[in-house]
Amino acid sequence: MVQALICLFSKREDLTFNEFREAMETRFVPLLEKLTGPLFPLTYSRRYIAADGNARERHRSGPLGLPSLIVGEAESITWDALIEATFEDDLHLQQFMSFINESEAAEELMECESSFSDSGRLRIIVMENNVSA
Repeated sequence: MVQALICLFSKREDLTFNEFREAMETRFVPLLEKLTGPLFPLTYSRRYIAADGNARERHRSGPLGLPSLIVGEAESITWDALIEATFEDDLHLQQFMSFINESEAAEELMECESSFSDSGRLRIIVMENNVSA
């Protein structure tokens, strides 16, 4: 059964959204892929909040003219990127987590991550993965 992790990343306060996104896309993800090799997730989807000021600056507030936040309060969104990583099975997920927490890989990833992300606000959640076609 495919397993999934959701990671909620928050940008450092001293960076713009564009700087955060650029660091995630050009430094962090390539480093994670390089370090983990065959243990890299099956998919590693990055989703950024559709808001003014991001790299996909819009003429309107969001897709199809919808606001970025449809239901709820903006203050409840405390993250800037939602990452969904999927894994072949429990073993794949466990091997990945074990590897990225080993001292050498963990140190390199943490150094990169802390250059653009507020590590104290990072959230990683193990999810069940049910997909409808």
